Amino acid sequence: MGFLERHAEYVVLWVTLVVWLGIAASLLWMERRLRRVEQQMERPREQRRFSSGGQ
Repeated sequence: MGFLERHAEYVVLWVTLVVWLGIAASLLWMERRLRRVEQQMERPREQRRFSSGGQ
């Protein structure tokens, strides 16, 4: 018997943990991007027109 057959519950646990960490990381990344867009929208229109936004 191999490791995966004897310890299947640990494999499932690790896979689930990696998936949840990926979801959390992507949500944090989107939150940061959304915060930047919101800050750009709050600036006066003249400043927004001439700023490149770092991209």
